[in-house]
Amino acid sequence: MKRCAWAWAALWLSALSYGGVDIQGFAPPDIDKWVLQREYRRIWRAIDDDSVPPDTDAIVVRYYFKRMGSAETSWLPEWGGGGAVGKNLVIVPLDADPFLHQSFLQITTHELAHIVLARAAGDVALPRWFHEGLAMTLSGEIGFDEQVVLSRALLTGSLMPLASIDSVNGFRQYRAMLAYCESHQAVTLLINRYGLEIIPQIIAAARSRGNFWGGMDSVLVMMPIEFESAVRQAIRSRYQFIGFIADTYMAWIGAAILFLVGYFMTRMRNRRRLREMAAAEQAAALRAAEAASDRDAAAQGSSGTTDTDIWRKNETHTQ
Repeated sequence: MKRCAWAWAALWLSALSYGGVDIQGFAPPDIDKWVLQREYRRIWRAIDDDSVPPDTDAIVVRYYFKRMGSAETSWLPEWGGGGAVGKNLVIVPLDADPFLHQSFLQITTHELAHIVLARAAGDVALPRWFHEGLAMTLSGEIGFDEQVVLSRALLTGSLMPLASIDSVNGFRQYRAMLAYCESHQAVTLLINRYGLEIIPQIIAAARSRGNFWGGMDSVLVMMPIEFESAVRQAIRSRYQFIGFIADTYMAWIGAAILFLVGYFMTRMRNRRRLREMAAAEQAAALRAAEAASDRDAAAQGSSGTTDTDIWRKNETHTQ
């Protein structure tokens, strides 16, 4: 009993040090303020560089239904499953159809990650790809769709510049999905190469330099063009086999179409030849019949006796 009391006390003190999370609206049954407080602390620890204390301002997480005409509905794009507004508000519609198809806890955690990043960065604007890629990583929003979307983008040459992802809220659903997938790959590249600890280092350096790419240059000696090239190379190396399969699949489809076209053209050509052969045989038979008739006529003419001569001869005998 004492141990349980100490645990609750520790949790309460931790909540005070990190700020509280207040829930408004119709919270899903598997979500309460303590669950969200735990996720908020976990995210802070993931990006904490000990130079910025956690913001103690309370965060409001508001769950609502779009069909009830809530004002928050106009704040999200049509494909959005949630949003972080400023540094203190998270909104999550319960009747949305987000393209990532994640749980409400994942959606809320994703938006809490945006809040934490905004608070940790201070006055420095972090690029949208960094926000979305890290929020996806920390909330576990990874699916097979990412492989399909990126493979298709490689085949069609439609990968977008990372800087353009800043305008993702104005994208249509498929382009937005591609933007999120590229963002996740960019952050995955950073973590795979340098470890998760590189994230707080970049944020701290960005605060020190006053802009994100200044922080990237300080920590990684890497500018936007170099990083963009590295991300694209990582996507190609990771998904080129899937792209090859898809490309081979399309090649087989093309071969099948060519085979069918060739087959039907051959059939049409053979039918035309059969008709020509039948016509030629009919013409040859007609010519043979005419030739035989001519031969019969010639044979009768060469005998020197006509039907008139035979009649006269018979008449003479009768007389």
